Amino acid sequence: MNDHQHLKLMRIVLVGFTCMVTFFSLNSDASIYKMVENAYKVTLVGAFVPLVMGLYWRRATNLGATLAVTFGLIVWIGYELSNPDGLVPPQLAGLGAAFAGMIMGSLAFKDLQRPATT
Repeated sequence: MNDHQHLKLMRIVLVGFTCMVTFFSLNSDASIYKMVENAYKVTLVGAFVPLVMGLYWRRATNLGATLAVTFGLIVWIGYELSNPDGLVPPQLAGLGAAFAGMIMGSLAFKDLQRPATT
């Protein structure tokens, strides 16, 4: 993808995302505080662990980051739908799953990520 195509794609995604967020906010009964709180939950379970572990842990890998995002979002959404007022808040369960995904992906599957040496 060249620079012109990349810029065009970014503009399309930005307009599409803006339309979706505007539609959501106009049709929501939640306060602005609650909507911002929910937006930070997504950032916590989906982006925090790969960012922090990528910066401060030398063994972090791309597979670990991918599993962290995947596990964090799946567990968070699952808890949010099934038991939102449980003993453990859904966002903390997602955060724990994200850390587990990062560690599993970075340590347990490290042989899959590096080419074998002869």
